Amino acid sequence: MNDSVISSCFEASLQGQAIVSETGAFLLVNTAFCQHFGYSKEEMYERPIESFFICEDHATKENHSDFLFKKGQKYEQVEKVILHGNGYLQSTLFTITDVSSSEETCFHLQLDRVTVNLQQDGDQKMLLESIRNRDEVRLPKKILDGIKDAIITIKLNGQFLYVNEEAEKMLALTWNDLQQSDFWSYLMKDRNETLTKKFYHLLVGEDYAQVEYFDKKHSKWFDVRAYRSEDQVTMYFINVTERKQMEEELRLKEENYRSLVENIPETITVHDGNEFIYINPAGESLFGVTNADRLSETKLNQLLSTYDMAKVREGIRQLLSGDIAVDHSLYTLLLQNGKTIESKQRQL
Repeated sequence: MNDSVISSCFEASLQGQAIVSETGAFLLVNTAFCQHFGYSKEEMYERPIESFFICEDHATKENHSDFLFKKGQKYEQVEKVILHGNGYLQSTLFTITDVSSSEETCFHLQLDRVTVNLQQDGDQKMLLESIRNRDEVRLPKKILDGIKDAIITIKLNGQFLYVNEEAEKMLALTWNDLQQSDFWSYLMKDRNETLTKKFYHLLVGEDYAQVEYFDKKHSKWFDVRAYRSEDQVTMYFINVTERKQMEEELRLKEENYRSLVENIPETITVHDGNEFIYINPAGESLFGVTNADRLSETKLNQLLSTYDMAKVREGIRQLLSGDIAVDHSLYTLLLQNGKTIESKQRQL
């Protein structure tokens, strides 16, 4: 049986299967395995399997592959909690077998059981304890670019299941304080209608919500993304304060520039080589146009001779090629009233 037939059979399996190296890198993975993790094949091949696991203790946080994969192991089962691509926690039982050859060390992984929601109190407590006692949470880059952003997982009734340190700072509450409260009560006390309205959509069946809101307490902007899975919601509060500040600075600069352009005595136009896109008030006066919309319907060749149009296009060509930074040329303009004027123009 050749390799292509083996690969086809591997892909056709409805059970999640993968072949990984001793370092945890994916060598081969089927569609069922990718669907279980919530990522495409390309994304799975880009990162080692350990990056999808939530670390449970200090002993295992450095390298999952050291304890997952052992030479000679056969049908060994390991249960791990992963963070699904849609943002929720998922417990998975892997069956691992050493399938190394003389040329390569590799292991076969098979998904044998998936538990999306941990319903039993003991299981829930165990999960909470394992997450709360972690030294680090490894998050796939698709979900969050770094642990510096606040992460909160709650039940639909508002019970806090998990918050990271950044979330505790944002909420201004410790983990013990949060156990005496719930997320919905916190929103009501905070009087945050923006988040409340958006998150309530998750309660009526929607599985994703995104909103930007301003945290008055800390004077910060957040891009909030919430994912629902059954009776859990995981939220990511991404700090976008710097971006919002840059947008505001850009808006002010645009306003100042527009004010300058509209009040300067010189004519300023924007065109694409054929039609006018914009003309300032000084230009409207020069061309004898009282309505800027009329000029937007005017073709450039209606104001310039064939010779001058050729100069315009040559200037544009040199600007786009980088041969010149500014094009200085003298043109003869035909005004709306039939008169002509000589005009020195610069194209940027």
